[in-house]
Amino acid sequence: MGIDPGNNGGLAVIWPNGAECFKMPDTKQDLFLLLGEIKDKASLNDWDLICYYEKQWGKTGDTPITAFSLGYGFGAIETALYACGIPKKPAVAAITWEKYYNTPKMDYKQRKKWLKSAAQGLFPELGKKVTDKTADALLIAHYGKDKEKSD
Repeated sequence: MGIDPGNNGGLAVIWPNGAECFKMPDTKQDLFLLLGEIKDKASLNDWDLICYYEKQWGKTGDTPITAFSLGYGFGAIETALYACGIPKKPAVAAITWEKYYNTPKMDYKQRKKWLKSAAQGLFPELGKKVTDKTADALLIAHYGKDKEKSD
C-alpha cells in the first residue's frame, strides 16, 4: 500500500490480483473508513498489507499555516493507520522513492507529468484512474512492494 499525503494526494493498494487507487479522502472520517475497507479486504482474502507513505515536512517559504496543515494531515494518516491496525514502514522521502524510478531532474509540473506517465506504464489496467492525485501513491506502493521483496 502507498500513500501520498496531502489534499492533492492519494492512496493505492497493490493486491495479488490487481491494483486500486483512490484520491485522498476529504475528511479524517472518510480516510478512516477507506483504510478500514482496505484492511477488511486484506483480512478477508488473507493478504498481507503493509503501508509505505511519503514523508512530509514544511519547506522554506511555507507559511506557518501551510506547515501546520502538512503536519496535521500527516499525523491524521499515521493515526488512522494505527487505528485500523495497518502496519507501516517509516515514512520515505520523496527523493528516495523518486530516485528508485530514475526520475529526471525537472521542474515540479514536468516531474509530476513524468511520474504520472510512469505510473500509467506500470498500471495500464487502471486507465483514467491514474491521475495527478493517485500516480505518486501508486509509485510509492510499487516501490514498497519491491522493497519488501528485496528485504
